[in-house]
Amino acid sequence: MITLMLDAATQDADAELAGLKQGTITPFSTGPTLRAAARTPADFNQTLFASAKQAALALQTPTPRSTEVLRRLRAIVPSRQTTLSARPPARPTPSATSFLAAVAKLQPGDPVPGLSGDERMETKSLQPNVVSPLAKLTPEALADAAAQGVVQHASNQSGIFYMIGLLIGYRTELVRRLMTLPAANDAKDIALITPAMIDFSFWLDHRADDPSDPTPASDPQDVTPLADQINVMSYIARIKTDQTETPRKYAVHPFVSFCPWRQIAEQCRGVPTAQQQFAKVQDAILQHGFMGVKLYPVMGFLPIGNAAAADKAAYPRRLQALGPHWAEKLDQALKDLYDWCIKHDVPVMAHCSFSRYPNDAAGHRGAPAAWVKVFDAGYRNLRLNLSHCGGIWDLAPYRTDVVKRAGSRWPDQVLAMLASTDYPNLYADLADFDGVLECQSPGSATPMPPNSAIPILAQLVAQYPAAHDRLMYGTDYMFLIQASCTENYVAKMRDCLAAQLGMPSAKLMGLNAARFFGLNDPASQTRQRLDRFRGDKFLARWESPSS
Repeated sequence: MITLMLDAATQDADAELAGLKQGTITPFSTGPTLRAAARTPADFNQTLFASAKQAALALQTPTPRSTEVLRRLRAIVPSRQTTLSARPPARPTPSATSFLAAVAKLQPGDPVPGLSGDERMETKSLQPNVVSPLAKLTPEALADAAAQGVVQHASNQSGIFYMIGLLIGYRTELVRRLMTLPAANDAKDIALITPAMIDFSFWLDHRADDPSDPTPASDPQDVTPLADQINVMSYIARIKTDQTETPRKYAVHPFVSFCPWRQIAEQCRGVPTAQQQFAKVQDAILQHGFMGVKLYPVMGFLPIGNAAAADKAAYPRRLQALGPHWAEKLDQALKDLYDWCIKHDVPVMAHCSFSRYPNDAAGHRGAPAAWVKVFDAGYRNLRLNLSHCGGIWDLAPYRTDVVKRAGSRWPDQVLAMLASTDYPNLYADLADFDGVLECQSPGSATPMPPNSAIPILAQLVAQYPAAHDRLMYGTDYMFLIQASCTENYVAKMRDCLAAQLGMPSAKLMGLNAARFFGLNDPASQTRQRLDRFRGDKFLARWESPSS
């Protein structure tokens, strides 16, 4: 249902860019002939309701489009999921109607039936033999009821359906809503947002493991071109006024995605060098206000050493179909990126936690130890952020099963690496750490929850005090919003977690990130690029540690 909701209403980047240029989408400034595009709660609910109803109808009486979407989904769903049929039925099934009937009963804060795999979304399975009176409604009436349940569930501004409501909005709206995530008194302190683009398309394509595909180098279908996504985010980065036409009090400088599979696929099908992904990434950073590059190794590639990987046979078969030297080409694409990033002092953000991967084998390839091999291969000066610090949440005592599957506790390794003088430009962020919402300040009369990861993290940081200068605040907003009480996230990070870790809050909340980016040094290449792009001195505020 979630997939169909996204398919029904997600905004295209080129359409959003056209709206920004025409003035029909203006979430940061208003004028006599312009309207603010940020949706009101009523607009948000209406859009969410419409997409949920369309998905609910398609689950009951499939359309050609929904049949194709479900066929692709079935191709990538892990084999342990046995309840999704390969071909949607022509008539409503008891499972579909029972599911929609359960969705129709949702209230704010209720668990969503059918979701699992994340402690924030764990639910009990549906009881297939329990038939709700709602299941006897007409398809139209049941779709209306289910859509209303979706809206009800999203009304507390957290959870999976609220997340979907955000994802089908404009990117400009997401930036505005990110600024409203903290409590009102905290939002004024945000001065820089660095949204990260991601490229999962080759790895999660329904053909990814199809060795018989006659065109293995072709792009996945229905994916917005990278150039369009760069252009709309660059336009957002250029906007300098808020809704009252006063200078916007924060900057937006994104990370652009880089996928090594995409790079070698474009090379294999003869895309001219100037039009390849790597050229677009370079242009985005040098000319269009992007901060750095985002990598996502847990999709299934090693940061280096793919040609020598012991499990090469387990890589996606469509990737292997690119030729006998596909692994060497994968490594070369990454080496070219690292060489260029070091030359231009470009920050790299890499997902580093045993999470959000297509399978366990792929997830292992993003381990911290894999980055040690990158540094040892001659890239010690790479400006790298191991995002999620190896998965801070896995320090919690109840995560032992995940740690066992991961092979070790990754945060321990990341913190040890941060303390090493061998990696002068290595940092780590604490994004998507919803466990911080239960943080209690040192000396508080309220004890920390017994399953909290925070005391263990504090012990590790005490063991590796050099991490005080390398740990950074982060949100991973789109996933974080599935937790409740996220309005307290900024305050808990600043006022509680920093104290628990023995860190000055200013370091955790910005100064360490400023050093990672190079914003504290007016002579750094990043500062010079962004100052030139902006045409102002907004970023000079980080030159002084007292600011």
